[in-house]
Amino acid sequence: MNEIDLKRIKKMVAKKKKARKKKKAIVDVPQDKVFWVHDGPVLKNLEDLANELSKMSFETFHYHVNPYKNDFANWIKEVIGDAKLADEIRKLKTRKSTSRHVKEKIKQLNG
Repeated sequence: MNEIDLKRIKKMVAKKKKARKKKKAIVDVPQDKVFWVHDGPVLKNLEDLANELSKMSFETFHYHVNPYKNDFANWIKEVIGDAKLADEIRKLKTRKSTSRHVKEKIKQLNG
């Protein structure tokens, strides 16, 4: 095996490791812990939440996030297990800023 082949193999192994890590970063929650959005969609993970936040209506967002509660922060803390992200988004009041924070967390997880 020559040096070029060895470099190519190392590169392929590194790519596969990164792909495996990416798959592990966003894990679906158990079926009994999914998040049911008020107007119907079911969320299984942070990527689902980010996607739904990007198209969610003002009314739906404010059904889940208002002065009395933040259902998304509660789900993230209690089910996803990310207290830091939950505390960060609990302070946010808009769909756009919440979406941005969740997307940033996904980006961090995916490396």
